[in-house]
Amino acid sequence: MSANGQDPKTLLIVLGAMKSGTSSLFDLLARHPAICPSSTKEPYFFADETRCCQVHAAYFKLWQPEPGQTVLMEGSTDYTKYPYIRNVPERLKALEDAGHNLKFIYIMRHPVARMESHVRHLFLHRCDVIQRPVELARLDVGILDRFVALSSYAFQLDQFRKCFERDQFFLTTFEKLMADRTGTVNEVLEFLDLSPMVDEDFKAAKAANVTENVRTWHYLPSAYRILTDNYLIKNIVSPRIPERWKAKLRDRVTRQYPHRVTLTEEEKIISLERLKPDLRRLKEEWQVSYVDDWGISL
Repeated sequence: MSANGQDPKTLLIVLGAMKSGTSSLFDLLARHPAICPSSTKEPYFFADETRCCQVHAAYFKLWQPEPGQTVLMEGSTDYTKYPYIRNVPERLKALEDAGHNLKFIYIMRHPVARMESHVRHLFLHRCDVIQRPVELARLDVGILDRFVALSSYAFQLDQFRKCFERDQFFLTTFEKLMADRTGTVNEVLEFLDLSPMVDEDFKAAKAANVTENVRTWHYLPSAYRILTDNYLIKNIVSPRIPERWKAKLRDRVTRQYPHRVTLTEEEKIISLERLKPDLRRLKEEWQVSYVDDWGISL
């Protein structure tokens, strides 16, 4: 699976949740010398039935690790989109049964904020499950079940606990990552038994793909993705362009969203009421304080 014939020790999968900072965390972890990121951040390999039927050798072509890189990393948020995508843990379990060491990062976000970012994502990309086109989700027609399901974090983790042990998972949040990226990344590295990093390692890093603006793009979403995913543009060209120039360009090529992309106070209350049983289980069964950190009263 590697050019030197030595199998890396660990396969690290950043599960999601969708719109919770997986791209930012993936990019930060990829800076560690022992971590080899996949050539495509979200390969969706085990979410797509047509692809997961291939032999595992096809999956491992996503990496070309160099000497010293002992961790292979990918970040497919589609792996935690049950029930819209099924059997992902079982397919991943086959990797473990074949002798691979799997570890998982599940990064979450205040569930209401995640829903709102999900809506913005749909207006921008017109897809949210294996890149399949979907109709625009207008909040004025109601809160879609899939918004709630993808914010039901304990429910999503339940699917993986059927196949994997608790100590194979590390949980964190978007809010924690944004507040202290060095500390959060180093907690993940400790979980992986890797050496810590320092602030200087992240000097040029920026938050990735958070979809927080209340504007959308005039041009085709596919063209936008091609440009923003291009390594040369993202890592070499963009950092050299003054922010004021970027702001002027965004004003010219963007427009206001055509429909509402934020929840009303009443909708937030209704959404949290639906999510409270799941949030209680997240706190009790996973012993995490994130529910308290989000300021949600259970």
